[in-house]
Amino acid sequence: MLTRETFVDAISKIKKHEELMERLDSVCREFGAFRPSLDFGNLHLQALLEVLKEAMNDEYDYISWWLYEGTDHIVSWEENGKKVSVDLTEINALYDFLVENASKPDS
Repeated sequence: MLTRETFVDAISKIKKHEELMERLDSVCREFGAFRPSLDFGNLHLQALLEVLKEAMNDEYDYISWWLYEGTDHIVSWEENGKKVSVDLTEINALYDFLVENASKPDS
């Protein structure tokens, strides 16, 4: 399991990479309809995501969901007949959620 500091730092760097790629893509669009596919570091990014997923025991891929889905970051499920929801909007909440779920025994 990664420390909170390492996890937050890695996620922040992934987000920064994505922001830079979006800005670069935006600049390329100014040159016309032809846009080269610029995704520098994509293999490195994929490898990092795989390592994060494994290190955090992220069986259901919450990390990628958190980074790339354009939804609210609330997960919900039913437990003992009650609806349970957790707000994962903040990166530290995601970390806590992953740590808590990694420590639960498999059902």
